[in-house]
Amino acid sequence: MLVPRDTKTSWGGGFPLRTVEPESAGSASIYDEAAQKIANVLRAAEENSVELLASAREDARMIRDQAGREAQEARAQLAAEVAERRSESELVRAEANRYAEEQRLTAAREAQQTQAEVEAEVRLLRESGEELQRYFLEASAVIARLLGEDKPELEKQLLAEVREIGHVAPPKAG
Repeated sequence: MLVPRDTKTSWGGGFPLRTVEPESAGSASIYDEAAQKIANVLRAAEENSVELLASAREDARMIRDQAGREAQEARAQLAAEVAERRSESELVRAEANRYAEEQRLTAAREAQQTQAEVEAEVRLLRESGEELQRYFLEASAVIARLLGEDKPELEKQLLAEVREIGHVAPPKAG
């Protein structure tokens, strides 16, 4: 609530300003003592505020130092965890490379074995085909003698039949 300003007061707070006239020497000393007490209280408050400020600064420094130590510990722990993960990653990578190399070698061996088997089967089929061709040629010669036909014409027919048989179902190796 605002109090209307009183123009009779020197500070304008709405209350009349009293002036105290010392009536005696004793009453002046009471005011001096009160002023001294107020000055002592103000000095003590100032000293307390300086001490509190110094204490707050010291607390802030200690908190900052503690936070720095904790941050350094956290960085060290993080670096250790990163190194551990990196080590684990390298182990996994090495294991994967070893497995891939084993798979590559196994596939190469299987491919070599398959190629050798295919080559052997091709050789066997070729030999079987050549043998069949000889038998048919011999058979055609025998048939030609028996029938009295032209040998080259009979050979052509038999070779055509051999080729046709060779394309349809090659003989199995036993």
